[in-house]
Amino acid sequence: MQQPKPRSKAREFAFKFIYQFQLPDLKNSLGDSKDLENKLSDFRNSYAEKDSEHPDNVLDDESLNFSRDLIEKTIENWDGLEEWVISKSKGWKIENMDKIDLSILMICACEMRIINKTPGPVVINEGVNLAKKFGSGNSFSFINGILDALSKD
Repeated sequence: MQQPKPRSKAREFAFKFIYQFQLPDLKNSLGDSKDLENKLSDFRNSYAEKDSEHPDNVLDDESLNFSRDLIEKTIENWDGLEEWVISKSKGWKIENMDKIDLSILMICACEMRIINKTPGPVVINEGVNLAKKFGSGNSFSFINGILDALSKD
């Protein structure tokens, strides 16, 4: 089995944190950047525990920095990114979207619009791969359609 690329692992880490971020207990507990840093540190420590089911959970420093940047910018720009995703979601309401799908869409939207260093097709491919790995049924198709529309904006 091929090892995931460092940036792919970083996106997966960011996705998992943003998925947890949507839980009210975590979202409401983040008052400032120190709180976020503490939550990220706790999450990284629990995420990187070595076990036979998750042998590739360790992030190198560069991947961790990319992931941290993606997480911070997604959270900082949440409302604007959410509006952008809604504008391309063809009638879907955020509250009706699966939280896994929304988490993927939010980090990919952030990478496209805010970070803006990765080509759109790469971000779309990464989002689709996350949806195939973690999403349900045809969520990869849903993710692909919205990310494609976002990339043309």
